Amino acid sequence: MPRIVRKLLNGTADVGLLTMPVDDRRLQTEPVLSEELVLVSSPVHTLTRRAAVRARDLATLPFVLFEGTSNTRRRIEQFFAAEDLRPRIVSETDNVEVVKALVRQGTGVTIVPFLHRANVFTAYEFLERRFGARTRSLTAFLFLCSRGLSCGTIISAPAVVFSAIFG
Repeated sequence: MPRIVRKLLNGTADVGLLTMPVDDRRLQTEPVLSEELVLVSSPVHTLTRRAAVRARDLATLPFVLFEGTSNTRRRIEQFFAAEDLRPRIVSETDNVEVVKALVRQGTGVTIVPFLHRANVFTAYEFLERRFGARTRSLTAFLFLCSRGLSCGTIISAPAVVFSAIFG
C-alpha cells in the first residue's frame, strides 16, 4: 500500500495526489490530471536516433522502473502485457531521481510520467512545455486578469460600505 494511502487512512493526511486507480473503498477519489507516460533513455542511446519506437522494440532493452507497488509500474506492466511482452527489469526503486540518474548513466531505459521527465515544478512550466509559450502566456494573462477583478471586488467592497456608513 502506498505511503500516501496509509497516511490518508490513519488520519495523518487529509488529501493526497496519487496515480489512479486507488483501490480502497474507504477513500473517495477524483481524477484531477491525465498524464501520459514517456519513454526515456540516455542521450546517446540508439533509440534517440529513431522517429518512432514500437512496443516490440522495447522487449530486449534493460529497464529501470519504479517499484512493483506503484500504479505507474502497474500501468507499464499492463502496457507490456497487452503487447504480449515482458520488460527486462534490471533495477527498481521508488525514487524518480534515482530512476533518472540510472538512465542517464546508461543502466537502462525507463518509462515515466511526462511531468517527471520534463522536470516541471509549476503549472506554468507544464503548460509551456506541453503546449508552448503562447499557451503559458495566455494562461498567465488570464490568471492576472481574474486576480485583478477579484482584488477590485475586495478593494471596492469596503469602500462601498465605508461610503454608506459615513456618507
